[in-house]
Amino acid sequence: MTSIDPNQPATKIRALFISDLHFGYRGVDTAALLDCLKSYSPQRIYLVGDIIDGWKLSKRWFWTAGYTHVLDALVDHRRRGAKIIYLPGNHDERVRHINIIDRAKFSMQAGLKITNTAIHTTKLGKKLIVLHGDQFDNVLLRGRLSKLSDWFFETLTDFFDFVRPTPLVIVDGKPKKFSLAKALVKKSGKMAFRMLGTLERRVVRLIRNRQLDGLICGHTHLPKIKMLRRKYLFGNCGVWMGYTNTAIIETLDGTVELVRWPDMRATQTCIPASEAVHIARNYETALIIRRIRRLWPSRKGGVEEAKEATS
Repeated sequence: MTSIDPNQPATKIRALFISDLHFGYRGVDTAALLDCLKSYSPQRIYLVGDIIDGWKLSKRWFWTAGYTHVLDALVDHRRRGAKIIYLPGNHDERVRHINIIDRAKFSMQAGLKITNTAIHTTKLGKKLIVLHGDQFDNVLLRGRLSKLSDWFFETLTDFFDFVRPTPLVIVDGKPKKFSLAKALVKKSGKMAFRMLGTLERRVVRLIRNRQLDGLICGHTHLPKIKMLRRKYLFGNCGVWMGYTNTAIIETLDGTVELVRWPDMRATQTCIPASEAVHIARNYETALIIRRIRRLWPSRKGGVEEAKEATS
């Protein structure tokens, strides 16, 4: 694992993989994330899901100036030639359901590609599938899929860019969306270990079936890079919540490694959407914020939003 000296010039790399930014959640370490983005000059940036926490934004609007600055930094990279690929997760799954025409139009305007899975080819010719990781949640909750169901799922994913809806669990008699990251924290050590083991077996099966060399995901909030069955690379980008600020990079020589930033969180102040748009340096950033506001019109908006901004 590597730490970056902030006083050094931006390091050129082939790819940067970041996930689970959870914009809309109080506690995101945007200062560390900005430092990360300024420390690298990547050819490709993969946003590996849960970039926006729509589950939170649907309940109440929470946005900070730091969120806008991060989006501006991403747009700056794109303008310098980096290709940005956005792979929505379960917390921002509404992006997956944007119709094809609107998705294409928005992708062109914002300067990024939106897809549920992508294949990244490393300098050494290794092919890695990149996805958020919630695609495995149904398997973790309901056991292993039959071969027929597994084939059907792979066909839908490959040809129709399809991801099954977030599974529901019953909590206090009410159905709620399943969160693997939260489940791993709450489960006993033995149960969490069993769930991770099931996840890794499913990862191996997916890699092997598609004749690939590895997989990079997010979702669990547990950063790691390891070899499965001594031949398949498995990487998890981690999360940007201060207690663990991590990303995965591919260096110019083809090495895939995990990098970490220290906790740099500061006091966060909520600002209304109008101000978030106003302080954006780039047109694309303002466009993205407006689209986020439309996708997740929170129950607390208008006057409530203004009150939160000053609280």
